[in-house]
Amino acid sequence: MLFFKSGPKKSRRMLARPRLEPLEDRVVPAFFGPVSYVADAREVVVADFNSDNLQDLAVTLPGWVPGSVGVLLGNGDGTFDPVIRSTAGYSPRALTVGDFNGDGDLDVVVAHQGTYDLSVLLGNGDGSFSALSAISIGSEATAMAVGDFNVDGKLDLGVGSNIFIPEEYDPETGQWLGHYEGFATVLLGRGDGSFGAPASTALGQVGYHVRASVGITTGMVIWTSLRPIPCCWATAPAISRT
Repeated sequence: MLFFKSGPKKSRRMLARPRLEPLEDRVVPAFFGPVSYVADAREVVVADFNSDNLQDLAVTLPGWVPGSVGVLLGNGDGTFDPVIRSTAGYSPRALTVGDFNGDGDLDVVVAHQGTYDLSVLLGNGDGSFSALSAISIGSEATAMAVGDFNVDGKLDLGVGSNIFIPEEYDPETGQWLGHYEGFATVLLGRGDGSFGAPASTALGQVGYHVRASVGITTGMVIWTSLRPIPCCWATAPAISRT
């Protein structure tokens, strides 16, 4: 026969003694209220336009005659200096950035709404740009991409663009109904801020926007667009063409 000796019973209060542990410091992500620097910007890109290793903003600013490109130099703390405006021609819309003349200062190329032209503005290294030069591509650009597509060490342009083909006039709205024909265009850079003749490939009937992006691993341009639609403004699943 076995005998067990039990000690004095502990009270429930002793067994339920609380144990406190220090908590780690935690920071809850949050944003301050918005600060407005410039109104009616159409497109925004981020880059270092004055070579101070701080990120700046460049925007296209509307205006039919003339529009402008605005640069807001960053202070490194989430704030920006007042906008620096450079004339950019008729109704600037899409915008892309690169050092197209190899001088170490970032330049911009601007596409214009309602025209078949691109404008090249060479950077001065302080957030401003020199006088623009125009390139005609034969269709209205809606997006651009930058890359070295022929591996010659010079930056080239890939452009997505379209032409509106009117089919029927609607007297009730006073507008033409029709469709868009899309184009994929490459302009090879010469390394001095100028480009060779545009080489375009027809994409057939598309939606309004033909977007252009660069495949980093392949160096190829990828164009995407909305599927054909009866009228000119709608959304639909995307298709890709290379």
